[in-house]
Amino acid sequence: MKARTPLLVGLVLISATVALTWFVLGTSKDRFSAGETYVVYADFDDASGIREKTRLQINGIDVGKIEGLEHVRRPDGRLTARVALRIREDYPLYENASLRKAAESLLGDFRLDLDPGTPALPRIPPGGIIKNVQSRSDLEEIQAQLREVTRNVNQVTESFSRVLAGPEGEGSIKEILSSVERSMEAIEQTTRVLADLVARNDRTIDRMIGDLGQFSSALAQAAAPGGDIQKLTENLSRMSGRLDRIAAAVDTMVSDGEGGGRGQLERTIENLNQSVASLESIARKIDEGQGTLGRMVNDPGLIEKVESTLEDAQTLVGGLSRVQTQIELRTQYEIPFDSPLVQQSRTNPDIEPAVKNTLGLRIVPRPDKYYLLELIADPRGNSSRKIVSKSDLITGAEEREEVNEISFNSLKFSAQFAKRYYFMTLRFGIIENTGGFGVNLHGLEDRLELRLDAFDFTRRDLESRAINPRFRSTAMVGIIEHIFLQAGIDDPFNKDLSTWFIGGVLAFTDEDLKALLTIAPKP
Repeated sequence: MKARTPLLVGLVLISATVALTWFVLGTSKDRFSAGETYVVYADFDDASGIREKTRLQINGIDVGKIEGLEHVRRPDGRLTARVALRIREDYPLYENASLRKAAESLLGDFRLDLDPGTPALPRIPPGGIIKNVQSRSDLEEIQAQLREVTRNVNQVTESFSRVLAGPEGEGSIKEILSSVERSMEAIEQTTRVLADLVARNDRTIDRMIGDLGQFSSALAQAAAPGGDIQKLTENLSRMSGRLDRIAAAVDTMVSDGEGGGRGQLERTIENLNQSVASLESIARKIDEGQGTLGRMVNDPGLIEKVESTLEDAQTLVGGLSRVQTQIELRTQYEIPFDSPLVQQSRTNPDIEPAVKNTLGLRIVPRPDKYYLLELIADPRGNSSRKIVSKSDLITGAEEREEVNEISFNSLKFSAQFAKRYYFMTLRFGIIENTGGFGVNLHGLEDRLELRLDAFDFTRRDLESRAINPRFRSTAMVGIIEHIFLQAGIDDPFNKDLSTWFIGGVLAFTDEDLKALLTIAPKP
């Protein structure tokens, strides 16, 4: 009789699961079913970050999904990732259609953005291949630019190290500074010579003007009756033209034409002096280690810190881009097995029909493993054991008594590590405040799931007697996206504690929670 009750319960559970699965599969409808879609292919050089059921969008609206990924070999013998895309029939594609991989956040989910192309061109038939494919996302381009910046910084550092390494580098800098000082002295000497030249030219012009006065007197005398006026006039014209050219050249060198300002030669010399002074100031600051360039030249450790920072940033971005966070909200109504046989032998009257709620968080660094954290509000309460020592006042003998306590207002927690192998997921860790393990069996493209849990291996009843560990089996089936129905049996091997339950599950990927991981404080 003891074995008959669990057997009947198991048969009822299996029948209910099969009926519920048949009902869901018969009534649910996939938006991208085979009857309303067609399949095309695209070849990716790099398919990292995309997987089956990844969204396919046009202008931000879902029009399809990824149905499968596989390796194909090109005619040249190289492997490429071929992605099968299932697209709705009301979205035709044309020969110039393009497909690119786009990052949905900094932490890692990708989607595929599709441009259907120009309707004037021939249409891509079902089973055709999209030729215009962009395999790299914007986030990968940023990472490539960071690596290029790192290489450039390394080259600059090596160049400065070769120039300044050892006493030979220091001697080269001193020779450069000495050459600059000698150049400044030569420029100053040239300036003084040119100033003297300008002064001498002024005196020469004065003498020429005096000679011109004397020549005018002689010309007046020559203009008198009987003088050679024609020859004198020709000579005077030629001399006047030469004087004009000389005066214009001297005026251009000395003054600024009509404005009477400084001449071009003087301004050039002044600008050269300023440039040399600036060069000397820059060289002195670099040699003394002032400014960013000075610290880079004189402190090789600074470059090592920059390289380390860039490597850490690249490692952080690459790791976070693969992490996913999933939220699971579970509620179930638990009902005891109240058959007459069980009711007469029940020793725990606190097991009554009640609602059990669970909040779960999955951190998924890779598709084949995840970390599971749960908070559970269990109507059974949190059971604890306590050993109380009592002393007899008369005899002095000490007695020890074991007491079981149940707290109905406290939360339970679970922390498990899960690893998936094909259709099976193995779990291990803490289950509802005690050590335990579990197995998940998947089917129907993960829309059907059977869970088995075993935990609490040191249980005691209210009389402090050892009882069987707690086993729980759960069947889940997805009815629509993110929503599942569940049913199962809890603690079937302890007849006065066994219950069956039915409820629902809401599971979804939380992009906002994943974004918080980038700003969370580091321990």
